[in-house]
Amino acid sequence: MINKTPYLKEYRLTDVIALIQVLGLDKRGHRGEDGLIEELQGPPKSSISWTKIVLEHPEFFRVDQSKQHGISLIARHVTEPNTNGVRELSHDLIKKLIEIAIELHDRQKDRADNWKTWLPVIAVIIAGLLNIFVTIYTNGK
Repeated sequence: MINKTPYLKEYRLTDVIALIQVLGLDKRGHRGEDGLIEELQGPPKSSISWTKIVLEHPEFFRVDQSKQHGISLIARHVTEPNTNGVRELSHDLIKKLIEIAIELHDRQKDRADNWKTWLPVIAVIIAGLLNIFVTIYTNGK
């Protein structure tokens, strides 16, 4: 089952931003798990593997697990190749991808915290019901 709130995992936003930078800025736009561990100096903090993070964030990444270097940014595959045949991403596009990741994180956090706005209303209803129950109970005696 796909987690509907992957950004709420601790350190997830940090890991996603790191992946966007490595896969977007490096001339080699495709990596494998080992290459990511080497480049990012270790495993991710929010999951057991970089591949698992990529699979949980199809909004940015794609993975072909049959290839050794199958992890990449989707944006790499929709940009036009330059004169050397390399699909490079502009710094502005990478910045925009990071901004989108932050916005998605903030939206998921806001949605997760939405129940807190109802807490005072629920407390008032419970207090009112208790007041009615106590009034009925004391009037019955």
